Amino acid sequence: MKTSTNCTSRLVGWCLYSLIFFGFETFACEVSKRILSAGAYYNALSEHYEYFPSGSQILSERGAIPGGVLNALVSCGQWTLSGEISQSIGTRDYTGMNSRGAPVSTISKIQSDASKLSIGWRFLEHAELIADVVRDQILRDIISTPNAQGYPEYYDRSFVRIGGRWSIPTEYGLFTLAGLTSVSGYQTERVNLPGKDPVWLSFSEPEQWEVGVSFQRMLNATAFLKLEYRYINTLIKQSRPSILTASGNPVGVVYQPKTLNIDQPLLLTVGVYF
Repeated sequence: MKTSTNCTSRLVGWCLYSLIFFGFETFACEVSKRILSAGAYYNALSEHYEYFPSGSQILSERGAIPGGVLNALVSCGQWTLSGEISQSIGTRDYTGMNSRGAPVSTISKIQSDASKLSIGWRFLEHAELIADVVRDQILRDIISTPNAQGYPEYYDRSFVRIGGRWSIPTEYGLFTLAGLTSVSGYQTERVNLPGKDPVWLSFSEPEQWEVGVSFQRMLNATAFLKLEYRYINTLIKQSRPSILTASGNPVGVVYQPKTLNIDQPLLLTVGVYF
């Protein structure tokens, strides 16, 4: 299956940036800082695991997925508003089994379009409370093998998260530590099984937590270089069963097993203050 870029996150991104650059002025707040940055988004280790209800593992996927990222930020007094959009495309090595229990080794093609809007409140000189809304749209295309037929899946998930951020100025640059956990989550999934009609799956509320560390160094009076590492843990409970059809006729039931995703992206960006 040929993967096509989903433009939804781009549209969301432009809305975010419009809000970021003009939102504070709408509320008659004097903007003290604007930042725009762009660079590489490299998911150095993307992991995907699925489990039977008994807890035993069905399959695993591991791989590195490169991409790009664009960020914008404005500050007004103790408040900070920021937005991020990213896209990454790559493959993961797939190890699992077919419907007869025979081992299967193949690859999954992965495309992710993600967007994020964050707001922060600085309650101490170097400490912030933060809240964000994140959305990730993922196309996962499992490639066929001689003993197993592949198929594409499309995930659309979003989270509302809260957490904190602590900045540590040093003579070498600015170190930052951050942590977030979800308070609300939502996911849907579309599955296109071979010879069957596409089916949508619904889920109970997924969960996500993230920790990160970054280092930022000024290159001159207005430009900087930033390196950031994130560890993102996403747990999706088993989906609700859905009726599977072929040419409109019921042929069975399908569900998505309990799934654990672990992503470890590295971001290297260049930015400017203006």
